[in-house]
Amino acid sequence: MRSGGVYEKSIAAKKFGISRFFIPRENNQLTFYDMQAVDYRGYPMINYVPRTVEAQSFIQQNVGISAEYVDTIDNLTSVALQ
Repeated sequence: MRSGGVYEKSIAAKKFGISRFFIPRENNQLTFYDMQAVDYRGYPMINYVPRTVEAQSFIQQNVGISAEYVDTIDNLTSVALQ
């Protein structure tokens, strides 16, 4: 599970040639669930451990597009037109 699908949307943006991705500031954290196998009395049990990362730097490093936070639609238009 991830915050608002921001990560998936950034991948789609990259796929379609978009080089600048805007993130609502309230989605500044992405949560991933890492699967871990744990032995419980001889039986393998699967645990999903949450891992939270900062969205902007994660997207820039892992997707390879510029990511910027925006607060309002006015903020978005002013940043996008720079």
